[in-house]
Amino acid sequence: MSRSRQSVKRCALLVHLAETTFWLMDVPGLRRVAADAQRLAEAVQRDDLWADASAWAASADVADGNLGEAIDSDRRAIGRAGGIRSFGLARAPLTLYWAGRTGEAVERGAEAVHRARSSGDPAFLLYALQHAGLSLSGAGRYGEAFDAFEEAETFGRRCGSLPLLARALSMSVAPLLSLGDLEGTAMRALEARELAHRVGFEPPIVSAGIDLLLIAARSGDPGRSDSLLPEIARAVRRASGWHAWKWQMRLWQARAELALARNDLNEAVIAASHVIEQSRSRQRVKYQALGLSVRARAQAQRGSKAATRDARDATETARALGDPAVLLNCLDVWRRLESREELLHEAVDTARRIAAAAGRQPSRRRFLAGLPAVITARL
Repeated sequence: MSRSRQSVKRCALLVHLAETTFWLMDVPGLRRVAADAQRLAEAVQRDDLWADASAWAASADVADGNLGEAIDSDRRAIGRAGGIRSFGLARAPLTLYWAGRTGEAVERGAEAVHRARSSGDPAFLLYALQHAGLSLSGAGRYGEAFDAFEEAETFGRRCGSLPLLARALSMSVAPLLSLGDLEGTAMRALEARELAHRVGFEPPIVSAGIDLLLIAARSGDPGRSDSLLPEIARAVRRASGWHAWKWQMRLWQARAELALARNDLNEAVIAASHVIEQSRSRQRVKYQALGLSVRARAQAQRGSKAATRDARDATETARALGDPAVLLNCLDVWRRLESREELLHEAVDTARRIAAAAGRQPSRRRFLAGLPAVITARL
């Protein structure tokens, strides 16, 4: 074998090693291996291997919460590779979604699925479908999101990739939770956790566990979380090497909503303030809006004038995000504080759009049942 072919083979092995260190949640190791792979790919003039190595290096940036740097790196890699052509690059839509760049996330998600279908790589397709579904849910395209997650589940069971299947099941709660289908969310979250426990894959255990905490808060039964909250907090600490910042943020959001459900207003304000601070530093726009919304509700019950400011800021943030479920949540808080016809009109219009896009009848019915009467009366 020639020296050049040996170098290409070694580079490809380094890229595979980078992927392995990623799934082992070894971020320092990932940075070292990905950097070695990038240097060697440059030397052997292999743009495809360089793009894959860059994608895994960007995954280390994501793990550290540097979303902007990861997005810039992904764009360079995708441009050099000529599109999302590999498993590693299929993470790019997820990072865009987390950063609140929903429209671009949907476009990149569709591209990744299209490329994956012709790649012959089952893991690539299963991974891409999950991120496409999450992005579609964030854009309020719930019916399409359900379809993407259903395909991911069917395909995952057929190809036997159980860790990725558990991850897909965990992510598939997104449209259900957005529509207020707490029963459907609980069933899917419990299924994801059971499978993830069975295969020993921690991330879906954590993510689905946080979803169960949110369900307990939003169903008005915060006591259901008493035994689960310490378990999830420990799991988040154990996962400190793998985008723990995101789990910490979601866990603070769950704590804020649980405190509000218990009428512990001081704790709700403190926890929500943590969410707001962390989301601003990490460009996590969705949780900035949700954190402001919870803090506004708690401040309103305390009689603080700061409630209206938080509700206004939450709504303006949600408008920029483009997630209709988050926008409706924030609008509902603001319109309760200020009886302005234009806010009610916007809330009704947003609810109509959500109902039209809800797709499946059980979730649509539960969404409509959970609306305030003043909105339902105008639909």
